Amino acid sequence: KSLKPEIIKASEHVAREFGPEVRFGAVNSRVFPDLAQRFGVTSYPWIVSVYAGVRGDDMSGLGGADSVVKWARLEKKRLWKKQPKWKESPPWPVSPSSFTSDSNKNATANPG
Repeated sequence: KSLKPEIIKASEHVAREFGPEVRFGAVNSRVFPDLAQRFGVTSYPWIVSVYAGVRGDDMSGLGGADSVVKWARLEKKRLWKKQPKWKESPPWPVSPSSFTSDSNKNATANPG
């Protein structure tokens, strides 16, 4: 059974509850193995919190939308600050998955 509908449902609920303070993102780590390696992904699906450039906790006991919403609330309460001190991220590894076309070969893979 795919968890995608449950994750979408949870993200919609969290967006209504917290607005832009909590956001969800998804990465296909089979397409971007360098990103999976950077975060230590060893199984799928995998959910982690990231705040101000710092990796938070992995979600354990992945269930339906309600469990994802509950986990997101706990992580927000634990991590969120009005003016966080951002941690400098290490540079992204350069790999074939870092680039999507020949036109951006000179672009950096670091999103910001």
